[in-house]
Amino acid sequence: MTISSENRPYAWPLWISLSLGLAVAILHAVRLIMPVGRDDLWWHIALGRWFFESGALIVDHAAFTWTPAISYFPYNTWLGDILLFVTDEFGGLGGLTALLYLALFIPVLLGWHYAWIRGVARHPLTWAILLLSLTFLWPGAVLKPQVFSMTLFSVVVWLYFLLRYRGESRWPLAYLLPLLMVLWVNVHGGFFISALFFLAILIGEFLNSRFSPALALPPRLRWHLLMASLLCLPALAITPYGLDYPIQIVSDVFSGAGHASDIIEYKPSYIFNAPPFYILDYMILAMLVFVFLLWQRIKNHRIDWVVILAFLGYSAIFTQLVRVTFYLGPIFLFVALDLLAARENSSAWPKTPRARSLLALAAAAILTLTGWRLGQSINFPMISSYEKIKSVWTRSAYLPSAEADYLLSLPGQKVGNLYDAGSYLLYRLWPQKRLMIDPRYFPFRAWISDYFRFEGGEDFDSFTARYVPDYWFIGYTRIDMVMKFQRSADWRVAFLGPAGAVFVPKAEAPAEPVIAPRVLVMEDVEQIIRALSVALELDNYDFADRLQEAARRGLSKEYPAVVRSIEDAIAGFKAYADGRYEAAAALLESPKEYFETSNKATDVLMILAARAWENKDYAAARDYYRRLLKIQAQPNVGDLYNFSVIDWQVRQAGLPVQDPPKEEMRWETLAGIILKGKQGLSKELQFMVDTAQAMQDGSYQGGAELIDRSLTVVGPR
Repeated sequence: MTISSENRPYAWPLWISLSLGLAVAILHAVRLIMPVGRDDLWWHIALGRWFFESGALIVDHAAFTWTPAISYFPYNTWLGDILLFVTDEFGGLGGLTALLYLALFIPVLLGWHYAWIRGVARHPLTWAILLLSLTFLWPGAVLKPQVFSMTLFSVVVWLYFLLRYRGESRWPLAYLLPLLMVLWVNVHGGFFISALFFLAILIGEFLNSRFSPALALPPRLRWHLLMASLLCLPALAITPYGLDYPIQIVSDVFSGAGHASDIIEYKPSYIFNAPPFYILDYMILAMLVFVFLLWQRIKNHRIDWVVILAFLGYSAIFTQLVRVTFYLGPIFLFVALDLLAARENSSAWPKTPRARSLLALAAAAILTLTGWRLGQSINFPMISSYEKIKSVWTRSAYLPSAEADYLLSLPGQKVGNLYDAGSYLLYRLWPQKRLMIDPRYFPFRAWISDYFRFEGGEDFDSFTARYVPDYWFIGYTRIDMVMKFQRSADWRVAFLGPAGAVFVPKAEAPAEPVIAPRVLVMEDVEQIIRALSVALELDNYDFADRLQEAARRGLSKEYPAVVRSIEDAIAGFKAYADGRYEAAAALLESPKEYFETSNKATDVLMILAARAWENKDYAAARDYYRRLLKIQAQPNVGDLYNFSVIDWQVRQAGLPVQDPPKEEMRWETLAGIILKGKQGLSKELQFMVDTAQAMQDGSYQGGAELIDRSLTVVGPR
């Protein structure tokens, strides 16, 4: 029988498929370009070394830290950790990068394979589906055992859809599922989330057999799939911890004990619709594609309950925790491809050239929108040259490599550190040193709430009195904590590196901190700016000058505005230190790209205004204070008070003002604001209310002293 050209399935031009496929591969590869190991990778490599060298598969969690920790806790990633350790040992950074790409390109290959056998590989929507599924993997695309969960879950979902397409003769493939589960349960705890998929299969196949028999698995295959699923349950106990491991995970899930609200991965995903995730944007696009394809089945009265339950179930958990968002990726990929493969009476397979063109444009639009969001989420100038591409496949600029070298040279064993630095410090320092805390929050549950209060800026003195290490490492990502330690009575900075500062007891501190030679080769713009902020807060101009040199070497070509900002900031701070306040104000008060100098500019202008006020140069005092208010996003009540008394004096003397007066820049308005908020002022600041009231009722005679921005009086009143 000859098939008419009108009914023959349309073969999309190969160039469309190749173009879209290449775009997907490039976008995925670009998104995976990142410095290796800013997160938990190094901790897992350290655990892998423990497993590999000791031969034990149960970790003593108290062995790595000097603070109280639980020794026995069922946490089972030994297989993934050994894989990471061996890769690092023999392949270094290149091997680790290759492993990340391999793990996250396997879902691409499995999706393409399924699309090929279902005859939809050249359909434009296939590539849109594939890219959208990858967007759900991206938030978890960091090299640690979690990434292997993405790979293994993709294999599990692919295997099920392969079984249902290949049919009854391939029933032995079903028994790969418990084998995969044995592997997965020893790699990462993410195996637990697959239970929802098995539940969707069992319930969905039952509903299909009752209401959609044409889509149900053959009885024999359904029976083998049920047996294979049941065999997955005892497979969960094939770990060094036996049943303790799955029981611990179930206990954490239902008790909530495993969810530390202070850890970003346990926050709801809907709050992350911003760079670099855009989680909700991608979810909306995926929903639109899914609903469109599902409607094609529904209108033909071919409702597949497995597809519906799986997608809805994983969409529901998608919103709950950032840590589980990536499980929706493989689900969406295969259910959408399965729906797309149903061609009969489907708008996804239009017959007219116009409709086909519109569909191709829709697919291209999804890729374009995703690519645009991706472009917003990464710094494209950072990968615009070969040197920069090469640099991202290196250890992250945030890793304290030079600082770890310095710590190893110090006597003593106890290192104080913040949570986010624990991974790399454990990798570099153990067993010679022990840490305060590392990324395994669960061994420290007895005191971790105290730690998070300390890290949040509370209870600093009491915490550091209870937990006393031999020295502290604080990264520049926490400038506030760096300054707390520098201002404390017990600690002083001894070493300044590219990633952070090392503090030692005050009595042991050198006269001047040691500055790491590697500072001169820093190239990460954000880290240079953070380090410079610390240098200027510490008034360490030797450190600042070296950072300026690093910026000139590494940033001048691509970030000339940043380099100019850094040069102006350093010159301005030096002018301030030398008492050249006019020069400091000129350098610091104009906005700086990527760099904030308004606080120091405010200090300078306050000094100049106070001097002019004392010299009875009221017009100059008003101009300095006008400039001060211009750079302040939120002036405090002291600013309002000062400007009101200056403006009153200027207008009382009939002096000209530099700019046309705005209503809010007159003493009448500002005095009214002070009076309106008088109930919130302390007893020591009630004199401001008295002055404002005197201004309003005409009894004020002038002569009030200015107060500084900390709301203390400058000179006697």
